[in-house]
Amino acid sequence: MEQKGEGHLKTSDFDFYLPEELIAQTPLERRDASRLLALDKETGAVSHHHFYDLPQFLRPGDCLVLNNSRVLPARLIGHRLPGGGACEVLLLTDKGDGLWECLVRPGRKLKPGTQVVFGDGSRLTATVEAEAAGGNRLVRFHYEGIFLEVLEELGKDYVTGARARGVPFSVILRKYVLRSCLSAILTLMALSLGSLLGGTAIVESIFMWDGVGKLAVDAINMRDYPVIQAYVVWMAVIYVAVNLITDLCYRALDPRVRLGGEKA
Repeated sequence: MEQKGEGHLKTSDFDFYLPEELIAQTPLERRDASRLLALDKETGAVSHHHFYDLPQFLRPGDCLVLNNSRVLPARLIGHRLPGGGACEVLLLTDKGDGLWECLVRPGRKLKPGTQVVFGDGSRLTATVEAEAAGGNRLVRFHYEGIFLEVLEELGKDYVTGARARGVPFSVILRKYVLRSCLSAILTLMALSLGSLLGGTAIVESIFMWDGVGKLAVDAINMRDYPVIQAYVVWMAVIYVAVNLITDLCYRALDPRVRLGGEKA
């Protein structure tokens, strides 16, 4: 029998049996009903609860640490150009401006200048720029939008499921990934509307352009209250209309969003 010296461990030492039926596949509809394991640091007693029981364990002066970090889908599978051979890229360190230090396989095939394509290449590609210490590579990624959102969307369960069913990757990007990413862009555009509308009054007044913004400024200077009230109502109508259009766009982009009265 092999004797293990002090400080020598094997990964098999940490293996344990976990029945597949005990592995959560989807989150609970009521999130605070998730299980909570409590350990009494004085007695060592272990008790089982739910997260809605958490307040009963908190005392004045306790420090509650919240973790809102997201797991980075750092393992990417692609193929090399030219040649088309499969390769694996593991993200390690963000160097900025789309440049990452990565662990790659096969290393002898991914030399500086090698092009890598993920999926059909329409959403994410990369170029190996240089070799780093320890055999790693400096890889620059080429993409549109927010890099972490692209990685997250490409790793979503519905994307994996669609690819498993044989759906072409270009269809997955257009029908699933792009729709989901557009929701965040749509939200930002709707929130920016107020700044755009407010800025028209300043721009039109500076350049002496005749418009609703300049009309509102002149009405304020002359204390023309009916015009001021009409301007406020007009802006309110635009806000309501834009928010309504945004909600309808959400419904068109995300099939999980349903209007009032629609059945699931």
